[in-house]
Amino acid sequence: MASRPPEAPWLRPPLRSLDWVETFLAGLIDEGFTDTAAVAVHEHPTVQRLRQELSQDHAAAEFEEALEELLQRMTLLRTEHQES
Repeated sequence: MASRPPEAPWLRPPLRSLDWVETFLAGLIDEGFTDTAAVAVHEHPTVQRLRQELSQDHAAAEFEEALEELLQRMTLLRTEHQES
């Protein structure tokens, strides 16, 4: 279930992780939902409505941007250290 739930295999991690589902369901129950009600409102309509956006994978671009920012910060710190 954690790696590829049959209901929504297109959801990218971490949305399909057991930790996320556990936190979500526990939050509903903490707010007064019964176990049955928590399962019934387990965001199915919202997930279906947002399927296109949830399935988009921007990990490569986000990694490249983060790496570029890290390299820029390292260059700045090296320059500042050499000047002092």
